[in-house]
Amino acid sequence: MSARRRRTSLARRVNALLAAAALLAGSGLVAGSGFALGTTRDTASPSPCDDVPHTNSSSAVEVFQRSGDLKTRPAAECGDVARADRGDVFYAWCYHVDDNGNRWVYGRLKRTQTRGWKSVGDLDYREGTTNSC
Repeated sequence: MSARRRRTSLARRVNALLAAAALLAGSGLVAGSGFALGTTRDTASPSPCDDVPHTNSSSAVEVFQRSGDLKTRPAAECGDVARADRGDVFYAWCYHVDDNGNRWVYGRLKRTQTRGWKSVGDLDYREGTTNSC
């Protein structure tokens, strides 16, 4: 094999190797990249208004200490479901602790089908148990 033919063959192999490396780098499959086949990058941080699964797994009865809104999700910045008055009875279904360490209770207002989240700081516990959602 001539020197010229060897250089051409070597150049083709180097080009093929560089092309393969570029494909791997672009797909996120390079060792140490932290990605694997079938995964995607999720750069969005979770929102406090993201859904929190909840079930009726508790028997607690609580009373509103003051008027306030039931929320769609366990965070003050989330939407309102309904307004409750001081003294309204709230049946707690389960609780959730948010990223700030605040405990929120999901439940239903007595004599209604109105359900939502309320911070435990606004409720007065009366009886029963409250389990984690």
